[in-house]
Amino acid sequence: ILVIYLDDLDPSFGCYAGSFGISPDADLTHTPNIDTLASNGMRFTRTYVANPVCSPSHTALLSGNYVTTIGAPHHRSHYIENLQEGHGSLPEALADAGYFTVNVSNGDIRWGASGKTDLNFANDTHSTKSLAKGSDPHIFQHIHDFTFVGPAASPSCDPATMFMGGAWTNRLPGQPFFAYLNIETGKKHGFGTGTTWANANGVAVDPADVTIPPYLEDSTDWRDWIAQSLNAVSCTDFVVGKFLEGLDLGGEAANT
Repeated sequence: ILVIYLDDLDPSFGCYAGSFGISPDADLTHTPNIDTLASNGMRFTRTYVANPVCSPSHTALLSGNYVTTIGAPHHRSHYIENLQEGHGSLPEALADAGYFTVNVSNGDIRWGASGKTDLNFANDTHSTKSLAKGSDPHIFQHIHDFTFVGPAASPSCDPATMFMGGAWTNRLPGQPFFAYLNIETGKKHGFGTGTTWANANGVAVDPADVTIPPYLEDSTDWRDWIAQSLNAVSCTDFVVGKFLEGLDLGGEAANT
């Protein structure tokens, strides 16, 4: 099982263009990798979040609970240090079932996987780098570091390091795995990176073409901002494609 978590990302993928109506600008982005995943799998057209910001969403996904149910509804609130008795996390449940659980990370918030879990429980922090040193409990058994380096316009990476070597050497022969990627390229701090990449690859969005929501002023600033967010979507798709390539190189694509 591979979970690719696209943090705070505008949902303007090509597979949601047209009649699906998820995003009015989904036809402006370049998302061949995510579109291929959608065409080969299941696409959800009525999805919701309990809280539209990163840490509560991570908490809900990995605990299987509404964040209001467990008393951790606000961003990095840390009202609770641990889940209540009778509750647990998805990685821990899979580890108990015999899975090799691993957070795949290169620690870069602009490129690759940032490595954060950003949970509102378990004394967690937004950085798995500190947790890897054993200073706090962590819900994944392993943290795998791979090689993925910028700059944005011409990234250099070795997909063969994403699902091979490093922490993966601890996986037993034939052992099923649960791997987690938190990709932040589509967050606000990735807008510049995404736009640089999009310009270099000929897929940048023209601000004149974007849709201005009725609650925003139709101004140059807002058009530029929305265009940058869409460029970050296209850039994020490129990053996702690298991980899919890495999964294939590791010989795991057909069984994941």
